[in-house]
Amino acid sequence: MKIRKPSDYWRNGCLYCSDYKPKTTHDYEVHIVTRHPGKPAYPGPADVKLYGLKLQETSIEDNNIEKNLHKCCE
Repeated sequence: MKIRKPSDYWRNGCLYCSDYKPKTTHDYEVHIVTRHPGKPAYPGPADVKLYGLKLQETSIEDNNIEKNLHKCCE
């Protein structure tokens, strides 16, 4: 499994709301802590399912991994 970089989570905006587009990792982390308390900034497979998140694909390999993770969690 490919390790995700912090920017892979926020490069297209906040995972929880569509109106915030951070410029740096720090800005993203501050936004998550202040606007979405208790939610993970860097969610794992269980969090993705729990919150119904759509992670941005970083490669074809990641897309296949995400599909397989969802199959395991069902």
